[in-house]
Amino acid sequence: TAKVKAFVDAYNKLEATIVKLRGYDAATHTGGPMLGDALVTGLEQQLRRMLTDRVSGATSGTDTLGSLGIKTQADGSLFVDQGKLEKAMAADPDAVTKLFVSADGVVTRLTADLKTRLAEGAAIDARSDGLIAKQRSLSRQVADIDARMEVIHARYLKQFTALDNLLSSMQTTSSYLGQQIDNLPKIGRN
Repeated sequence: TAKVKAFVDAYNKLEATIVKLRGYDAATHTGGPMLGDALVTGLEQQLRRMLTDRVSGATSGTDTLGSLGIKTQADGSLFVDQGKLEKAMAADPDAVTKLFVSADGVVTRLTADLKTRLAEGAAIDARSDGLIAKQRSLSRQVADIDARMEVIHARYLKQFTALDNLLSSMQTTSSYLGQQIDNLPKIGRN
């Protein structure tokens, strides 16, 4: 019973991690790093399918996790009906063990699948490498844009300074011309 509960707790931690990776937090308006990623969604669906499939060779009546009182909740986590689990354990503890660790048992299937998925060079590893490469590429693009913006800023600053100097010069000339016009003799004056 303790091992079944430990299995459920471990699976629930895995599910919480998957939800964090693919989820969206409406309160903070932030998405997980793999929001919308088909790899994570596919992994989650495959894990759920392995949890709900019947175990071949298991004793009838104890060939699914549901028959032990282990149910999937709306949020994807597992819940253990303690009474149903204890009843199944009392009736046939070997059948319960077989459900988990036989050649086609739930733990055996999950372990094999996760080892394959987490292996070096597997889909998750390749996706991680791809995301790291994309992040480096984006960082280079940001650096390039920042460098171009510095050049543009310097050019506009130089143009503004030249325009400001020209305007100042024109104001001085305007002032001088205004003084000269004021000093001209007025037509029609004595």
